[in-house]
Amino acid sequence: MTEDQHEALVAVEPGWFPNGGYFACGEGWFELLLGLLQSLKAAGASAENMKVVQVKEKFGTLRFYVSLETEDDALRDRLYGIIAKAEAASESICEDCGGGPTERKGTKPRSWIRVLCAECRAAEAKALGIAP
Repeated sequence: MTEDQHEALVAVEPGWFPNGGYFACGEGWFELLLGLLQSLKAAGASAENMKVVQVKEKFGTLRFYVSLETEDDALRDRLYGIIAKAEAASESICEDCGGGPTERKGTKPRSWIRVLCAECRAAEAKALGIAP
């Protein structure tokens, strides 16, 4: 994430990021994350009932971990449902550029799995000196 993207994400609800927030994923998922955070806020997440624990890419898809403190089962289900939809959507959005169509496969040494469009996959392979 760029510094501007990071600031825009945290600005949705600074109280969700007690340690300032860290996004261990590519710039291409910025719009996805921004939409996710806005949806969580609109659905009832607040600084009092939710903290973002970790945001990262794992096995080629988004992982968005939160700590929820609510006894409202409907709210909990709604928030986790929103997160699940965003994580699933990340499988079709290039992590580097935000475009598509994408393919989820390993290209780095030791087969690091990433979701990339053909153009970004070729650029990564060239930078690593391997076949796409």
